[in-house]
This record gives sequence, structure tokens and C-alpha cells, in this order.
Amino acid sequence: MNARRGIPARAGTAKRDPGMSLLWESLRSQPLRMLTGLMLIGVNRAAFLVLPGSLGLMVDRVLVKHQSSAMPSILAAVAGATALQTLTGLMLDLLLGYSCQNAIASMRTRVQAHIMDLPTSFFDHQLSGVLAARVMKDSEKLRDFIGPVALESVAAIVTGGLAFGGMIFLSVKLTLPLVVLLAVLAGVMRWAAGDVRARYAEIAHLQSIMAGRLSESIAGVRVVKAYAAEPREAIVFASQSQVLEDATVQVQMHQARSTAGASLAFSLIGLLLLYAGTLQVLAGALTVGRLVTYCAFLACATQAARQVGGLRMQFASSLASLDRIASILRESPEDAGKRHPEVPPVTGVVRVHGVSFAYTPAQTVLHDISFTATPGTLTALVGSSGSGKSTLCALLCAFYRPTSGSVLIDDVNLASRSLGDFRDQLGVVFQDPFLFSGSIRENVLIARPSATEAELMECYELVRLDRFVDRLPDRYETLVGERGVRLSGGERQRICMARALLRDPRLLLLDEPTSSLDEESEHYFRETLGHLIPRRTAIVIAHRLSTIRRADQILVLDSGRIVERGDHLTLMALRGHYFRLFQSQPGAHDPAV
Repeated sequence: MNARRGIPARAGTAKRDPGMSLLWESLRSQPLRMLTGLMLIGVNRAAFLVLPGSLGLMVDRVLVKHQSSAMPSILAAVAGATALQTLTGLMLDLLLGYSCQNAIASMRTRVQAHIMDLPTSFFDHQLSGVLAARVMKDSEKLRDFIGPVALESVAAIVTGGLAFGGMIFLSVKLTLPLVVLLAVLAGVMRWAAGDVRARYAEIAHLQSIMAGRLSESIAGVRVVKAYAAEPREAIVFASQSQVLEDATVQVQMHQARSTAGASLAFSLIGLLLLYAGTLQVLAGALTVGRLVTYCAFLACATQAARQVGGLRMQFASSLASLDRIASILRESPEDAGKRHPEVPPVTGVVRVHGVSFAYTPAQTVLHDISFTATPGTLTALVGSSGSGKSTLCALLCAFYRPTSGSVLIDDVNLASRSLGDFRDQLGVVFQDPFLFSGSIRENVLIARPSATEAELMECYELVRLDRFVDRLPDRYETLVGERGVRLSGGERQRICMARALLRDPRLLLLDEPTSSLDEESEHYFRETLGHLIPRRTAIVIAHRLSTIRRADQILVLDSGRIVERGDHLTLMALRGHYFRLFQSQPGAHDPAV
């Protein structure tokens, strides 16, 4: 397990900021709600500033000039503004709460659908836990831009802007020097912060690695326990946790220093302005009430600036998450760029012409493979482990594209077909039978959810599922557990075979279909396969050569090349690779085999 695997950087990164572009797409999808939210925020913040704005009137007219008759109207204005602030705040919470959840759900759905459309080669270098974090955790970061955090940020900006406008109205002389000081302070803080977004991106990357490792450890818990590897896994996880802790503490310490520095600077600026304002009052250029109001507005603006500065770190973290989502969305789907020509339904004629394939330039696993398989025939692929059989099966499933040569289905190149349409007519049983954590019935129905009960029962009978299902209390509604952990290997394999047959495919690919079956079940499988072949093209990978003695053609692979081909009798007469493989298997001389 490589704990350091992650999402690779993609060449040709777009010039636009990928995280911001993705955020803008989400905001544009709800223009009316966003516009309504901005209007409500404006009203809410204006109502909020009524109280500090009324302080000057209260001081100058009530306390200094003793105009007590003005007090009721001032208090009524403050009470009305408070009620309006409360009402608009409630409306904002409801509006943004719904908009936020809608945006997160849409983003998750989009990312999950895109991941499922990516080519198999993409998943060869990813950890499932990392991808799951992209879908669930990173999508959740939209909340910071549409939910309560965004509300705080926009509200702080609007509050600061309105308060700053009030300060200019009250005293231009006091406010203009403040503009210069704030501009210098903003530049210093930006320089001191450095690339905060990159630091949060590294933290999120470390978290994804840990999630991926933990997911692997839990999925492989039987292996961990069988080899008493619990202490080793604990050490690896603890070391990764320590690296994450160190990185997080560094960012938090940097944030604490920045916050403390900004607070000190704002306090000094406030002190200077209070001193200058007092001098203007003594000089008769400013009333006491206007100075009180100015200081109240200054406090509001200062608090707003601190809020924005603090939220900047949170936004940097959230944008780093959106960057990671964008990196996945930039990956091309496996059907991208295809013209999808109009082709009739698959009949099952498979032509493999001069196919070579390499996972990497230094790892060529198939060399100049050519053969033809027609409907109503059984083609068997045999050879020692690592000879390229499963890779060839993966090419026939269109999981990969040949490095050279072509795979044609009914004389149409698979590289130009719509893979969805092709796979609708394909049935596959993989070497490692995979089940989802639902019921037996649900796992079979994945192949064709619209299947009737009669069609289901026919598939159950073909693979003899009743042999073990009848012993289960809930029969076909029995939950199989994650990856089918509650069933044996042979039971999982039968369910996967039933799933493949339910599709009623024109092309049937079976990768080691009897590897987990007992002798009786294998014998029954050979009979079932004989009934299925007349209706479709069947290609079988087999280690148990007794399974494919009646195959129409047997292709013998060695080191990625076809070294022999023919039927069983022809290959036995050659006394070559196939003969030696057959002779080495138990029961090779048994006439019943």
C-alpha cells in the first residue's frame, strides 16, 4: 500500500484560478437567491449601524442640549432598526441555509458522476479514501462561501464599508490618513501571510492520505489481523498523524501571529484617531456627539476588518479544497472526444488485430495479439500467471485502450464506440468477485434493475444459487456485508455470475469463473456454459483447463504473446505449452475430466 499516492497534477493547468472558477459556477447557478441575499445583507447591516449612529444624536441633543423630547424618536428608531435587523437575519439564515445545502448536494452529485465517468487507468493511481474525501469533505467547503461563514464575511465587508462611509461623512480630515494607514497595513499583512492557500492544500492532502490509509486498513482488517500487523498499522497511522499535526500547528501559529499583529495595529490606529478627534473637539471643529459616533463607527469598521482578516484563512482552506475538486473535474471522461457513430446493437463478433499494450513505457504486457471470436463460440485464454490474460480481458471491456492495434466489435473500433452502449450488452465476471453491501437480490439486479422476478429466478437456477441461499434466513434478501464479507468466495462468485447472466449479454467475459467453486459446482458450471454459448460470444480465462476442454479455440499466452492456438485435441497433439499446463493439473488423466 502506497500511502503517498494522491491526485496527480494535470499538465496544462488553466490560466484562471480553478478554485475561484468552480466557486463562481456554483454562485451563478443560484443568481436570484444570491442577489436576494446581498440585498438582505445590505438592509441588515444598515439597520445594525443605526444604534452606533444614534449615539451622537443622543449625546449632542439629549445630554449636551438637554432636549429630552428627542429621546423617544431616537429610541424608536433604534428599536425599529433592531426589529428589522432581527427579521432580515432570520430571512438570511433560512435563505442561505437552503442555498448552501443545495449547492453542496449539486457539487457532490457532479463530482461523483464525473469520477464514475473517468477511465479505469485514473483509478490505478488513486486511493479510494482520497476520492471519497473529494466527494464528501471537499464539497462541504462550499458552505464557507454560501453558508453562515459567507454571511459573516459579506456582512463584515458591508458593515465596514457603511461604517467607513459614515466616518468620511463625519470627518474627512480624520478619515483620509486612515485610508493610507489601512492600505499599508493590508499590504504588510498580505506579505506576511505568504501562500496560505498552498499550506492549507498541503494539510488537506495529508488528511486525504490518512483517510486513504485508514480506509485500506479497515477494508483489509482480516489481512492485518492474520499477520498481527495491528502495531505496525498503528505506528504508520501515528506517524502520518504527527506530520499532519506539525503542519496544522505551523499554520495555526502563523495565523495567531498575524491576528495578534493586526489587533495591535488596529488598536494603535484607534488610539491615534481618538487623540486627533479629541484635538478637533477642543478646537471646535467637531462636536462631542459626532466624535462619539465617529468612534462607534471606527469600532464597527475595525471589528469588521478583523473578521475579514480571520475569515481569510478559512477561505484559503476552502479554496484549496475547491482546487482539488477542480483538478478532478479537469480529468477527461473515458468517452470524451468520441463521435459515437450510429451503430446497430452488438451481435458479438470480436476481432482483435495486432494489439499491444503497456501500462507504462517500460512495462509492455501484450505484444501483437490477434484473434477472432464469433457468436455461438467459446474462446479460452490460458497461460501461466502474469502472461497477460486479465489485461487482455480488460482491453475487451474497454477499461484501457491498446497502445497499438485495435479491438473491433462487429467491425466497429471499440475506441470510437459509445462505451455505455457497448457495456449494456456486455456481461463480465471478474477474477476477484466484488459485491456491494446490500442484499443478494440487489447485487444481482445491478446488471438490469428492470428485470422481472421470473428472469431473476432463471439466473439463480443457472448458477445454482439455491444451494446456499436456502440455508440463509432471509434467502435472497440476506445482506452480504461490505464487499460480500459474510459469504464465501464461491458464493460471491456465483452471485457475480448470476449478475452477468441477468444482463443477457451478447458478449460474455469470464475471468477465472471457477477459481472458487468446488468440483460439483464446476461440473454444473460447464453444463450451464454449454447452454449459454449458442446465444452469445463467450471468452473465458481459465486456470482449471478442465473447464475449457470443449472450447472452440484456445489461445495460449506466454509473456504477453500468443504462442499456441487451436482446440484441446490439436494443442495436446503439439505437446507444447498447453500440453505441459494440462498435464500439471490434478485429474489431468481422469477420463471424466
